[in-house]
Amino acid sequence: MKRLSDFLVRLGFPPLEGKLLIVALGLAGGHLLLVAFAAYQLKINVPTCLADDPKTLEPSVKQLDENTYQALYVAKMWQFEPSVLRIPTGASLEVFLTSSDVIHGFFVKGTNANLMAIPGTVGDTKITFDKPGTYPIICHEYCGSGHHNMVGSIEVIDGLEGFETEGLPSDVPDLAAAGGELAPEVAKGFEVATQFGCLACHSTNGTKLVGPSFAGIYHRDITTTSGESIKADEEYLKESILSPNEKIVEGFQPNMMPALPLNEEQVAYLLAYLKTLSSAQN
Repeated sequence: MKRLSDFLVRLGFPPLEGKLLIVALGLAGGHLLLVAFAAYQLKINVPTCLADDPKTLEPSVKQLDENTYQALYVAKMWQFEPSVLRIPTGASLEVFLTSSDVIHGFFVKGTNANLMAIPGTVGDTKITFDKPGTYPIICHEYCGSGHHNMVGSIEVIDGLEGFETEGLPSDVPDLAAAGGELAPEVAKGFEVATQFGCLACHSTNGTKLVGPSFAGIYHRDITTTSGESIKADEEYLKESILSPNEKIVEGFQPNMMPALPLNEEQVAYLLAYLKTLSSAQN
């Protein structure tokens, strides 16, 4: 340190400025070492452009070997697909992440997994879960009015064989297998609900989110904020989809849901999907 300081003085630097230069060079070198450590030891890299990567925007989970799993997460307003992933204790999970709309965050609590979901890119990390438990997934980048409800989870379970998921597009009810005639419309309705972020604000299991739950919504008796009692028939549901602020359900806030740019066909598909949720809950 003293030799370097004396050398800088001989070069014409005043003693104090020489010491400050040494400190600055030391900090810069330390930062470079941290970047190298993150890249080579922690395997933290910049996202890969989709154009250079064979992965697509379709969320998926697969098992690579006995104890390694790979998940492609798609973040969108305001949900993660898959929303829930269950894997066995001790498993390693390769995470690939992208976004279908705006920039989102992806933080897995209790781990060092912290990614940005950026449209047009794929970020990646690897997590090993040595302890059982529920690891919440949190969006830490403000992404709109439903940001605070954008959560998911990874459940690590002792003795689980293989993996289980919730919140993938394939989770749509298969009415055709049960002899139903509306399976194609229901599938398209589910696609509309996921494409426009409906399921980020409306649960299908009765849980209260930003908006009322879709569970049993069709023909349900509701009370509006004005005290009016209404049956949620097709006319009411269609009005709520196209003009959501007309009749707000009691206990919920106005101006939370934007008017969706759906055509008549998409609205019909969405209604078909809502009807299946009603019949499944009643």
